[in-house]
Amino acid sequence: MRKSAALSVLTLFSLLSFNFQCGKDRELPAKQEKPIIIEIPLRIYPVKKAYAVGDTIWIEAALSSKTLPDVKNKTAIRVDTVRFDIPFIYKVLTKQTLVPPGGFCQFINPLQLPLSVSSGYYDPQYNVYWNYNTGTVQHFSFKETGYQFKIGIRLNTRGAFYIGLSGSLVNSIIPGNNQTANQYASFRFETPDVNQDVYNDLPKLSETNPYWIGFDMKTLTENKAFVVRVD
Repeated sequence: MRKSAALSVLTLFSLLSFNFQCGKDRELPAKQEKPIIIEIPLRIYPVKKAYAVGDTIWIEAALSSKTLPDVKNKTAIRVDTVRFDIPFIYKVLTKQTLVPPGGFCQFINPLQLPLSVSSGYYDPQYNVYWNYNTGTVQHFSFKETGYQFKIGIRLNTRGAFYIGLSGSLVNSIIPGNNQTANQYASFRFETPDVNQDVYNDLPKLSETNPYWIGFDMKTLTENKAFVVRVD
């Protein structure tokens, strides 16, 4: 009798343990798929070591086909089925300063793309100069624009600046298609010379100087920034 009771208790304990373990398995989060990152090359011209006030630097799409590489998974994606933002910044490079009237630059939009722009300002609460002009081409689709992208940056003032690129989420232009939830667009300048030598020759403040600006050199080596000196 005791042996039978002990066996029943052991069986019940085993069943409870099994059910508890299965419950834990059901609560585990689903494994997230690896992100897809498509890389979009942008042409920048003219490339000069020094520019003059009034010069214009142009940024254009440089596509050779309707598919672009997924740089993480080594596959390809059709760019005529998606849309994304193209954000860029024109920012002071070496020393914090106020944004002048009219901004450091003027954005030129010959194709009448949906361009949103903003300029920096002085924040007295933190004594910080947000010294930049930014532009974002919103909801851009190569299919809807005939595979054309072109933005100009007209230089308004002397100084040292850089044009920087950042990434964007990718959205499908096909209604009801949610397969782009984990896809991103990355941009780079398609040029062998992003003027890193110009940056190296610039006078720089020490990090203890209150007007010092930090700059990530990795953006130059990855062609995500382009240095502009305006004489």
